[in-house]
Amino acid sequence: MCMMIIAPHPDDNILCCDSLIYKNNKAVDVVFVTDGSKGSPKRKEHGRKLALKRVTEAYNALRRLGEEHKSQISYMNGKRKKTCPQ
Repeated sequence: MCMMIIAPHPDDNILCCDSLIYKNNKAVDVVFVTDGSKGSPKRKEHGRKLALKRVTEAYNALRRLGEEHKSQISYMNGKRKKTCPQ
């Protein structure tokens, strides 16, 4: 069985699917849609440095769970255009 976890931000996959990733680590692909650059309640922390920190933390967590397959689409947080009709 192969699975793909699509996480809106780096680390959301760990918060929601950690045991699933651990139990099926060779059959799971994880995709981060955004870069996590606005992942702090403190606006002054937003930006590339925060994005790098969040992605690094997410990859390290996945590595500890045994996950090998990761992808990143990397839209800047809040900048992806809505494509679904309202």
